[in-house]
Amino acid sequence: MGLTSQGCGRGPRILPDELIEPDHSPALDVKPELAWQTKLPSPPAALLPLGANVLLVATHRGELYRLDLETGERDGRIRKPLRKPITAQLVHREGPHLFVASSQDKELR
Repeated sequence: MGLTSQGCGRGPRILPDELIEPDHSPALDVKPELAWQTKLPSPPAALLPLGANVLLVATHRGELYRLDLETGERDGRIRKPLRKPITAQLVHREGPHLFVASSQDKELR
């Protein structure tokens, strides 16, 4: 199991599996080595796992895109479904559905 860390404006970082022990919370004595680091086009608001190697990134500017967890590269294009900031998002686990909402209007898509 790896650890995904989200930094303000810096983007997600993936740490190697060896750092996380399932039996107890780890106490790190040394600075962890990053598996990869990527620059994001806008600050992330949420990171949602979509599968074993795919992460959905929702940004404060209302953008949605997928990241490959192996390489840290964007998979596909950036989408902006509401053209407004996204304040809530939910991935439906039983089907390939994503629900997003904005506090600026009364829409759910």
